[in-house]
Amino acid sequence: MRLWGKGALHFATVLDDRQVIARYLGGNATDVYNYATIYDSLGLLHPALAKSPLIADMPVVTTEKSPAGWIGSIDRWFGHYVLSGWAVLPSKSRVADCVVVAVSSDDTAERAIAVNNEVEDRPDVVRVLGRTNLVRCGWRAHFSEPVPRKANEKVTAYAFDANAGDLYRVNGERAIPH
Repeated sequence: MRLWGKGALHFATVLDDRQVIARYLGGNATDVYNYATIYDSLGLLHPALAKSPLIADMPVVTTEKSPAGWIGSIDRWFGHYVLSGWAVLPSKSRVADCVVVAVSSDDTAERAIAVNNEVEDRPDVVRVLGRTNLVRCGWRAHFSEPVPRKANEKVTAYAFDANAGDLYRVNGERAIPH
């Protein structure tokens, strides 16, 4: 769980993920963020904090080895959404440290909007992949409706390696329901 908090902290400069930071790194999320930005400015954080929400500005690893995961569903609740699926780090054969949700449209670049704030067991994935250490690879991310809405908006997801700072594209994408 510490790596989940570290993953969320990596995106704290471009996302509001205080809930995850407070829960998994402990302490006041604002204080944790303030100290992290100081350490980052001194070059003491590895990987450095994200400087942009654009996925194109982040290191994305492509792998043919095996999928990094799958987006399962998106549900809408009064202007808020819940995206769920499963994610692993294929090159490390372990559960993703956190999952980054990104949104894009026909005329906008893919940008990070949330990190997952729930994990869950996925025995179905364990059965298929044959690795019991991946049981906690399920995730859910809650996010608000993008404003302003764009035509043909879709969400994608990335498994994040908090120690290396690398993203792995999760299979699938979902249209954001209106």
